[in-house]
Amino acid sequence: MQHVTQIIGDGKAGGGTTVVLDLSRRLAERGFGVTVAGQPDSYLLDEARRAGLETLEIDFSRRSGSLDVARRLSAHLERRPDTILHAHGARAGLPAAMLPRGARRALAYTVHGFHYQHKRAGVRQAARWAEWFCAKRADARVYVSANERALALRDGIIGQEDTHEVIHNGTAARTVAPAAGEARFDIAFLGRLHPQKNPLILPRILRAMQPQRPRLAVIGGGECEAALRASVASAGLEAQVTFLGAQSHDQALAALAQSRVMLLPSRWEGLPVSVIEAMQLGIPVVASRVPGTDELVVEGKTGHLCGVDDVEGYAQRLTALLGDAAACQRMGAAAMRRAAEGFSLDRQVDRHAALYRWLAKQQPKAVLDLAAIHAGA
Repeated sequence: MQHVTQIIGDGKAGGGTTVVLDLSRRLAERGFGVTVAGQPDSYLLDEARRAGLETLEIDFSRRSGSLDVARRLSAHLERRPDTILHAHGARAGLPAAMLPRGARRALAYTVHGFHYQHKRAGVRQAARWAEWFCAKRADARVYVSANERALALRDGIIGQEDTHEVIHNGTAARTVAPAAGEARFDIAFLGRLHPQKNPLILPRILRAMQPQRPRLAVIGGGECEAALRASVASAGLEAQVTFLGAQSHDQALAALAQSRVMLLPSRWEGLPVSVIEAMQLGIPVVASRVPGTDELVVEGKTGHLCGVDDVEGYAQRLTALLGDAAACQRMGAAAMRRAAEGFSLDRQVDRHAALYRWLAKQQPKAVLDLAAIHAGA
C-alpha cells in the first residue's frame, strides 16, 4: 500500500485546507495510506480525525522553528520510511526541504499561491528565497494554476528542466439543500476578511448600486472585520449587510447556496476554491480579473471579471445579473458544467495518485517526466 504524508502549516479553515482534506479523504478511499500533518488543535487535524485519517501534530506557529519541525518530520520518517512527503506551501515546505535527500523517499511540493510578490522589500526577497529552496529540494513541484507556474519560471524559482506541472484545485461536489422560495441573499462574499480579498471595497460597490438595495452576506472573519463593519455603518448600509462571521465549511456553503451571485474582488489569488464551489452550486461569479481566478471564470459565460478596484464595473455587472433572472440562471448552469468538466475532485486525485505512484518507483534524485506519468496513469 502506497503511503503519503500531507503537510500543511496553516490548518485554519480555508481553500488550501479544504483541498488537502478532500485529497486525503479520497486517496484513503482509493487504498492509499494517508497521514495528515499540521498544527495541533487545528481545524485541519480535527476534520482529518473525523474522517478516520492518521494525524501528526507539529507546531508550525513559530516561523523561526523550521529546524524543530524538520526534526519532527525526521522522527516521523523513521517510523514510516516508505512514505512520500507532500508539503503544501512554504511554511510546510521549508522544514521538509531541509531533510537530507537520503533520509526521505520523495518530496512533492505544492504552491497554492505565491505571496512573496505582495510583501514589502526585504521580506519579499526572503520569501522568494524560501520558495526557491523548497522548489529546488523537491522531487516534483505542483502549481495550482498556470499563472503560478509561469511566475515560478519567470522569477527563476524553477527552470524548464525541473519536474513541474499544473494540477488545478478540485473540490468534492457537495449536496447543499437549496433555500425554500426566494434566495435569502442577493450577493455573497465568501473569504477571509484580509487585505488580499479586498473586503473594504464592498460598501463602495453597494453605494454604486443605489437606488437598488441588494442584500449582501459577508461569510468569513479576519483582521479587516472591524474596519468593514465601521465602513458599512458609516455608509448607512447596515440593513443591507449581514455579517455571518467565520463559519464551518458546511455552514459557509449553505449560506452561499442561499445567494444569487458570488462576489470576490481579490487583489491576488492562487486558484480560489470558493469560486469553484460557487460554480458547483450553479452560482455565477463576479470577481477581479487576477491570474488564477481568470482560469476559472469565463467572462460573459459563467460570470464576469472586473479590474481589482473597478467599483463601477462590479456594480454594473452585479446590477445586470440581479435584474435578469434568465441570464443569472444561464450563467449558473454554464458554471456548473465548467466546474464538473475541469475542476472536479476526481480529476485532481487521479493526477496526484499517478504522481505518487511514479515517485514511489524512482531512485533518489531521479528526473521525472510528468507527461509520461499521466500518459501511463
